[in-house]
Amino acid sequence: MESASQLGVEAQRHLADCSRVVIFDQAGSVLFANCKVLQGETQQLAASLEGRDAAILRGLRLEGRRYEVYRHHPPLVYGRSMVDCEPEMSTGIAVCRVDRSRFSSTPCYVAVTYEQPQTSARIVPQLVSFAQQQLETP
Repeated sequence: MESASQLGVEAQRHLADCSRVVIFDQAGSVLFANCKVLQGETQQLAASLEGRDAAILRGLRLEGRRYEVYRHHPPLVYGRSMVDCEPEMSTGIAVCRVDRSRFSSTPCYVAVTYEQPQTSARIVPQLVSFAQQQLETP
């Protein structure tokens, strides 16, 4: 099993265009984070993949900020927050689930945020690649 520091190095290398990265397990335990994760946020991010309607209704939360969900395609869900800003200054978010991780037989998750000019079209493929290469059981 990789250490949290090794996982962090790989996350920063593969997801360099992301402003925040959080990797956590099914229990909600944070394996790596480069930002503050508030109580209950990992569970809410994981739950967003369970049902489309609930995810769209509740949105996503990270660092206390709400993000509106506009794509729900498990094992991916993503959206954007435009709270207190212009659309050109909005922040995107994406969550990816790996069903069998290297860390346990239970799912593992990666949540990232990204600032303009980054878009989901660029970040989501990077996120999927990272999850498959670094988290998924070979």
